[in-house]
Amino acid sequence: MSESIPSEAFQFYQQAELLFSQGNIEAAISLYQSSIELNPNFSWSYHQLGEAFFRLEKWQEATSAYHHAVQLNPDFSWSYYNLGNALSELQQFSAAISAYSQAIGLDSSFAWSYYKLGVALSQESRWSEAITAYFQAIKNQLSSPEVYTKLQAAIQFESNPKSWNLSLMSDEAEVCLDIARHFAQINDLKLALVFYDIALEVQPQNIEIITESRQVREIQTQLKARIKSCFNDIKINPNSYESYYNLGVVLSQQQRWDEAIIAYLKSIELKPEMPTWMYQGLWEILNQQGKLEAAEDLYRQAVKQNKNTIWCYVNLGEILAQKGELDEALYCYKLACYQKIKQFHPDWIQNIEKLKPVSQPNFIVIGTQKGGTTSLYYYLAKHPQIMPSLIKEIDFWSTKYNRGIDWYLAHFPPILAEQKILTGEATPSYLDHWEAPERLFQTFPNTKLIVVLRNPIERAISHYYQWVNMNWEFRSLEEAMISEIEQLSVANVSYWNQPNSYIARGVYVEFLKKWLEIFPREQILIISSEKFYSNPAITLKHIFNFLDLPNYSLSNYKKYNARSYPSLDQSMRNLLGSYFQVYNQELEDVLDMKFNWNH
Repeated sequence: MSESIPSEAFQFYQQAELLFSQGNIEAAISLYQSSIELNPNFSWSYHQLGEAFFRLEKWQEATSAYHHAVQLNPDFSWSYYNLGNALSELQQFSAAISAYSQAIGLDSSFAWSYYKLGVALSQESRWSEAITAYFQAIKNQLSSPEVYTKLQAAIQFESNPKSWNLSLMSDEAEVCLDIARHFAQINDLKLALVFYDIALEVQPQNIEIITESRQVREIQTQLKARIKSCFNDIKINPNSYESYYNLGVVLSQQQRWDEAIIAYLKSIELKPEMPTWMYQGLWEILNQQGKLEAAEDLYRQAVKQNKNTIWCYVNLGEILAQKGELDEALYCYKLACYQKIKQFHPDWIQNIEKLKPVSQPNFIVIGTQKGGTTSLYYYLAKHPQIMPSLIKEIDFWSTKYNRGIDWYLAHFPPILAEQKILTGEATPSYLDHWEAPERLFQTFPNTKLIVVLRNPIERAISHYYQWVNMNWEFRSLEEAMISEIEQLSVANVSYWNQPNSYIARGVYVEFLKKWLEIFPREQILIISSEKFYSNPAITLKHIFNFLDLPNYSLSNYKKYNARSYPSLDQSMRNLLGSYFQVYNQELEDVLDMKFNWNH
């Protein structure tokens, strides 16, 4: 803080800083303003005043404060960056672009300035410039999945590489290679090849690039063969929803959106009563392509024909939520909840006036994916004192937080007030989502958490074969695993928020350390997937005790989502075991539990 400031003004400033750090934002604003009245030439007071207004979502006031800050100190990049953020909130994107550009001119190493610049440029439909900005963000080590998603979306509108800043990209072969690998991993093969080709123009003899690009082209050839196979299946059985669904998946992976949407809509028309997770990301694609109303019409027809449906109401609610029509979406969930009550507690229907809305979940199974959470959800749902959530995986605390708490609570059927009834959900995406722990604790600090952990080798293999079965994965197991290990081998890599990763999602200790920093240990029950499946009755007794419920034995412990897959090659098992070994040991040390996965 090189600027001088009179002592009385500085005292006000220091008091404001203290109040700001304590979360007393309104009082801090008053003291920042008092400091400014005594010394209107101290830029940092304006900068911090802008921070405080921004925290309270007072965008206009924040913008004004930041304008004063940059006028007094035009060499401080952070004030320009924050000014850009405030202007973006006001949807003044042209001015935001100017602010972000100023920030970059002062500090060209801050990746988030490029990312936010790309977002603002996209809002102005300046796609080529946005592509350059996202590229620069990645070049400056921004590894957040959002930057790749934004880059992918911008390229949809400006798909001709000749209009991009190829001179910049051609000087950054390694960045192009990283981008190519990312798009290959998420099966956007067309984009992957674009960036492989740019990298090859610079390094035409690079064996690594040549080999990887050849592998992607081979996968693309396989996709074309699968498309042909799907069309043949449809020709043989034109009423097969599954064939149309598979066709939609394969066409999507080639970014052939118009054809993919036609296939998906036909699949929905033939069998609308399908779980929401089957159409992961579809509603967003339909919305982007202006075809969401077509899916809405199909589901409105479906609920007219079958008023006892659950999934049709849920899917219609998802479509309406995607459109921002939350009130109507909540009504769809209400109708679905009524059907859920009929399914699990039909005796409640006679006393429907005594049912009360759920104010919070009593428990949440937060992970891990492919660890047995589906079986656990359905086992718990059979307890007479548990009313399960409308759907198993709500994804609110991870990817759908912006929809608001009313949307979340609408996924819990009302319960009988005069009885002790617990309710909960099971969403594996929470465990490894960076923001989920704080979000949940700030809203429902007393909710109990259950975590099912599976040997990360077996979890990764199960995850891989599930995606193969869904036509979401076309690489060989060895190629997929080795590719991920290489991508995770870079310094300061983050294992968080990587839902597509077979490997990262098995580094449990990284996630649980944060959950344990936020929630009391006695509020989290951690169980072994292996013990759960070997003796489900004993494990459930332990869980019911944790939930303060009487034990309840099931007549049959069906294993849900179970599938067999080829045995793992010993060399690959050794490779994965070597990778996970240190994390498994740290997990046992942190939890003071034995899983014996390293033996």
